[in-house]
Amino acid sequence: MRARLAALIVFALTGVASLVPSACGSPTQVRRDVPLGESFWLDAGGLAVLREGSMVLRFRAIAADSRCPEDALILCVNAGSARVEVSLASEVGDERIFHLDSNEDLGTAERTVDALRVRLLDVRPTARAEPPIDSHEYQARFIVTRPVAYVSGRP
Repeated sequence: MRARLAALIVFALTGVASLVPSACGSPTQVRRDVPLGESFWLDAGGLAVLREGSMVLRFRAIAADSRCPEDALILCVNAGSARVEVSLASEVGDERIFHLDSNEDLGTAERTVDALRVRLLDVRPTARAEPPIDSHEYQARFIVTRPVAYVSGRP
C-alpha cells in the first residue's frame, strides 16, 4: 500500500512541476493524509493526497478571476467568480481535469468524480484591482466527501 501511495505522489508531482513559477523557488505544496469531510487549503499548484481511496487532488491553476475587486472605483453589477482548474488522479494514473467556480449561484462549485464529491469553498486573496494578483498568490479551500449514495453502498 505504501509503495502504491508513493507511486501516486510521484505521478501527481510530475505534472505539477510545470505549474509552479520557477522564480518563486519554493517547492510544490503537498498535503498528505487528508481526511474526507474536512476542509483544507491548497496553494496554486499544490496537491492533497486523500486518506481514503488513494486519490490525489491537485489545484492546477486559476483559469479565470472575474470577482469584483474590493478596491474597485466602480460599482460591480455582480459578484463575479474565480474559476479554479482542478484534477483528481487515481493510483492507476487516470487524471480527470475539471473546473469549479467560487460563485455558488453558477451551480458549478462542486463536482462528483470517481465516487468523490469535490467542492470549492473559498478562494484567496480577495480580488483587487491594484496590484494585479499573480498566479502563484492564489489559494483555494476545498472539501472532499463521498456522495450519500456511495456511502450507503448504492452506486
